[in-house]
Amino acid sequence: MRDLSAFQRRQAAKVLLTRISEAYGHMILREGLFQADCHPGNILVMKGGKVGLIDFGQSKQLTTEEVDAFARLVVAATEPRADAGQVAQAVWDLGIVTGRTDDGIKEVVARMAWDMFDTRGTVDPFSPNSPLKQTSIDVFPRDFFFVLRTCQLLRGLKERMEIDESWSSLERWRGLARKRLAS
Repeated sequence: MRDLSAFQRRQAAKVLLTRISEAYGHMILREGLFQADCHPGNILVMKGGKVGLIDFGQSKQLTTEEVDAFARLVVAATEPRADAGQVAQAVWDLGIVTGRTDDGIKEVVARMAWDMFDTRGTVDPFSPNSPLKQTSIDVFPRDFFFVLRTCQLLRGLKERMEIDESWSSLERWRGLARKRLAS
């Protein structure tokens, strides 16, 4: 990519990140079995821009119910006018238990969901406005930690590849999630 212009490099990076994200979306939202160690050392970029994932030593299998719950979260979080109450309910349906569940906390829990599972924007857990400063996470399902980890590693790739802040893994997964819920 050294011979490419800055614009071409950004476009190529966006294509690669989209392919990596789509690979994870297919694994998580189709079968629930996914490679849970998403980092650059386990990603191969092959001829023609194809992406290969290696090292499935750390893999996770979500239950059908967990995949369906995550699909509901993806759909709720990517609606053009996402409803904070629906997003918060989808978070709780995943088995995530927050310290507060009152109506006033739904917006905070929805922001928490976007911070955890999307790559859009930036996240600062130490900011006074961080959702984690407004409610605790008392229970987080063990295997969903690896979905969270995958999403955050995709966020890191996005930032390292200097892709604009609006790029969203959840947006890339919306079609897969809708298809999952329709079947």
